[in-house]
Amino acid sequence: MGLDYGALMEMTTGDVDYTALLSLLLSTVEPNDKDTAYSELTQAVDLAAQLLRDDAWAVSGNDRILHYALEQDGVAADFTFTLTMRGDDVSAYDLSVELSADVDGSAPMSIFLQESMDADGRMEASMQCDAAGLMDLEFSMSGRYTEGKTAPETEPPKGAVVVDLTAPEAPADPVPTSGDPAEVVIDKIYTTGGGFIGVTEG
Repeated sequence: MGLDYGALMEMTTGDVDYTALLSLLLSTVEPNDKDTAYSELTQAVDLAAQLLRDDAWAVSGNDRILHYALEQDGVAADFTFTLTMRGDDVSAYDLSVELSADVDGSAPMSIFLQESMDADGRMEASMQCDAAGLMDLEFSMSGRYTEGKTAPETEPPKGAVVVDLTAPEAPADPVPTSGDPAEVVIDKIYTTGGGFIGVTEG
């Protein structure tokens, strides 16, 4: 989608910079046709305004609920994001996204995504995808967030071969593989704020 997830994750760890968030949303649009560019940007700005304005969030007890639905040209999207508050802090969240497409000339497809975390740090995520009965994919994951006892590693070890996973070009240095020239072995992945790098230590 072209979204900078590193920047998005940074925003979740502190106060939200809504100017930066708006810039992040608009960065997903890459207008390349002068006849449609204005319309594409207008739609992106309208979406951002609907998601970021104060009255977009409904209040129900300790929950803050954001709902957005769109249906256009055979494509439908339904998005619900719920934040459970404890004072001024978010103690839990629940996200559900439902997408469907039934466009002339293409096979109908539907995707359902659910993700949540409770106040104890337990996380659940699942995804279901169906493509006209030709493919039925299901994915589920569970886990728990716990506070680390050691400081996070933010720098690769000395002498490691570093591969910028966000760069389209091949690495300048040779990287050991498992025998297949097209396969790169990555031992660890570090976040660098704006992206990710992979490290081969061997």
